[in-house]
Amino acid sequence: MRSAINSIIIGPKSKLTEMDIKILLISKGIIYARTHADFLNQAFGTNYKAWMKSSWNYTGGWSIWMVRFNRNIDGWENSFISEGNDPYAVIMQDNLNGKDTFEGIPINYATTKKRIVFEIDEKEGRRKYIFRGKYVYDEAKSDARTVQYLNKISDEL
Repeated sequence: MRSAINSIIIGPKSKLTEMDIKILLISKGIIYARTHADFLNQAFGTNYKAWMKSSWNYTGGWSIWMVRFNRNIDGWENSFISEGNDPYAVIMQDNLNGKDTFEGIPINYATTKKRIVFEIDEKEGRRKYIFRGKYVYDEAKSDARTVQYLNKISDEL
């Protein structure tokens, strides 16, 4: 597979490592996967048979967040707010049901403060994980029980 990807991306004499290829694919937003587990296995070298949660702990306090936008899912609706030329500058996460807990943890403690965001797009009939950037929780603007804001700090992993 590596040689096939190298020839498509760079050419037949490419010296990209498997990790180089993964980072390149992630940064281009072209990871196709049937499930979260399949995505995590492809992108981060895990070996999961199943992964049902929308987040996965990464390194340095960061969490990988695999999320659908503009849909009410379990009382949460996520949407992008554009600023300047960036249509993905801010994420607004509405807590539509005013939940106080998430998986039994008080919502203000359960909120992941640093997220690497992958939007799930299923419009083409295949699930596509699109890298949108690195975001941090905006403590000043957010109220965990009503609405949370995450500000983009980087377009790179």
